[in-house]
Amino acid sequence: MTTQFRANNLEIDDLSLGGELEGLSQRLSETSEALFLKLPPPVIWAELWDRESKVGQFLVPRLVPKGRNVAIVAKAKQGKSLLALDFAASVALGTSILGIEGNELPTSVMYLDMEMTQDDLRERMVSFGHKNADLSSFHYFSLPELAPLDTSEGAQQLGRMVSFYRPELIVIDTLGRVVQGDENSADTVRAFYRHSGALLKSKGITTVRLDHEGKDSSSGARGSSAKGDDIDLAWRLTNIRGKITLTRQLSRLNWVPSSVSIEVVAGASCASHRIVDDSASRVVNEIVGLLNQAGAEIDISITGAQRILAGLDRTRRKSDVAAAVRARKEASTS
Repeated sequence: MTTQFRANNLEIDDLSLGGELEGLSQRLSETSEALFLKLPPPVIWAELWDRESKVGQFLVPRLVPKGRNVAIVAKAKQGKSLLALDFAASVALGTSILGIEGNELPTSVMYLDMEMTQDDLRERMVSFGHKNADLSSFHYFSLPELAPLDTSEGAQQLGRMVSFYRPELIVIDTLGRVVQGDENSADTVRAFYRHSGALLKSKGITTVRLDHEGKDSSSGARGSSAKGDDIDLAWRLTNIRGKITLTRQLSRLNWVPSSVSIEVVAGASCASHRIVDDSASRVVNEIVGLLNQAGAEIDISITGAQRILAGLDRTRRKSDVAAAVRARKEASTS
């Protein structure tokens, strides 16, 4: 009886193994046929589940989530390029970023600057205190002879640069100067994404592109509304007497704060940007996150939100709950 039982087990194992081999053979056959037909590969689910989730992870604290497309939009002379240069250099150096510790190792960064000369760059980097620093991970291109990134030629050139420098962050300053088409045309923006934007996103590269604000600030970046089609997060930057405020205009990420305050700090020998520790904003953002995790309706009432928080043993002041409820509604319509 025991022998028979073991034999049955072996039979079952053999059948199971045979089924697995047959399934593997079929998948290999399908893969070979797909490669022959030059079809795009589908997602491999087992690999997807094994990947580390980037939800809640920032390359630049509170501002730039890892692996995402981010836009920073502002009127001229508001300091968006200065801010981007500061945090990009800090990411490359592996130092604290915007006054927040946490970055431990130098990270490869590419910065495509279509506006500043090298003399301008030198002056700004010295003002940040980076003179003679090891900037070998900071691959900065000042007024590069780069084919337009809304063309196949430009995308191929960009792809070679990415393969060589292997950046985790790319800053494009500014979008309007790296395309050849009219930025008022949706076709130009979509061509940029089709040729270059999709390439960067497929490689998991974090991209920050700077852009000029249109006449109507509520409409975001100058030019076609299609500029928001491929963006995961868009910030509107304003600067009032050295206090910078970045307000979230649109976002696919419900865990990003609705606004971030930054102050320009002038030291004895250098200047820098520092995120202002706004405890009130942190509380509101925490409540927004808790309500999102609980699956609360977007139009939930303040009382309903308070009940959810009480059930989570996270009771908060009514004024903070009201601000969080309002922030969620605003985010859903942006």
